[in-house]
Amino acid sequence: MILTRLHDYLQMHGRANVADLAHHLQASPAAVEGMLEALERKGVVRKTDLTDGCGACSKCGPEAMNFYEWTGERST
Repeated sequence: MILTRLHDYLQMHGRANVADLAHHLQASPAAVEGMLEALERKGVVRKTDLTDGCGACSKCGPEAMNFYEWTGERST
């Protein structure tokens, strides 16, 4: 199931943006956002601000700027 793959990817990598997750899962960014919102309601991920080095050039789409971070236990 795609939600399980999303869960596993974030658990393993810790943090990713919506564009990368959509590419990895071969799904639309909108579909990935919906799944991330479900995981956020469960308390295992949270949306984070882009904190490192954005120069605000506006070349990236919004899905590249929306990062989600795993907040549950990480797998080893």
